[in-house]
Amino acid sequence: MLALLLLVASIALVDSLNPSTILPALYLATTPQAVRKVAGFTLGVALTSLAFGLVFVAGPGQLITGAVPHPSENAKHLVEVAVGVALIVLSVALWRHGERLTERIPKGESAGQRGAFALGAAIMAVELPTAFPYFAALAAIVGSDAHLLTQIGYVAVFNLLFVTPLIAILLLRARATDKAERRLDAIGNWIRQYAHTAVAILAGLVGVAFLVVGLTDLR
Repeated sequence: MLALLLLVASIALVDSLNPSTILPALYLATTPQAVRKVAGFTLGVALTSLAFGLVFVAGPGQLITGAVPHPSENAKHLVEVAVGVALIVLSVALWRHGERLTERIPKGESAGQRGAFALGAAIMAVELPTAFPYFAALAAIVGSDAHLLTQIGYVAVFNLLFVTPLIAILLLRARATDKAERRLDAIGNWIRQYAHTAVAILAGLVGVAFLVVGLTDLR
C-alpha cells in the first residue's frame, strides 16, 4: 500500500503545478478581501475534484473491481503502463501547447467570495474531462486490492496534495506583508513563463518511470 500511496502522491504533486488553478488564485490574492476569495476558490477546486474522485471510485470503480475482484499481477502492471502512457501524453501536450493554454486561463476579475468558489468549481469541472494525471491516479487506486474506504482515503490524499499550492498562496496572502506580496508576484510570473514546461518535464519523467516499471514486470 505504501507504493500506491507514493504513486498517488507523486502524481498529485505533479498535477498540483497547474496554471489553470494557480494563476486565478494568484490574481484573486491581489483583489480586495483576498483571503476570503482565495479560500473560496480553493474550496471550489478541492470539493469539485474530490466529489468527482469519490463518485468515480464508488461507482464505476466498484463495478470494475466487482467484474474483476482479484486482478492478476499482469493486470496491475497494465494499469502501470496505462498510467505511464497517460502521463507521457500529457507531457507532450503541455510541452507543445502549454503556453497557449496558460494565456486562456480566466482571472475572474469581478469574483466575490461566492463567485470565487464558483470560479474554482467551474475551472475544475472544465478541467476534469482532460485531467489525465487524476484519471491515472484513480485508475491505480481502483486497480489496487484496497478496500473502498481505503480507496476513498487515497482520493482524499490526492486532492489535499493537489491544492497544496493554493493553500500556500492563501497563507502567504494572509500574512499581508509587502514581502509576501512580492513573493506572490514572483510566483505568478514564474507560473506564467515556466509552469507548463516544469509540469511537462515532471509528468514525462514520472510517466516514463511507470512505463518502464510496468513493462519490466509484465509477463
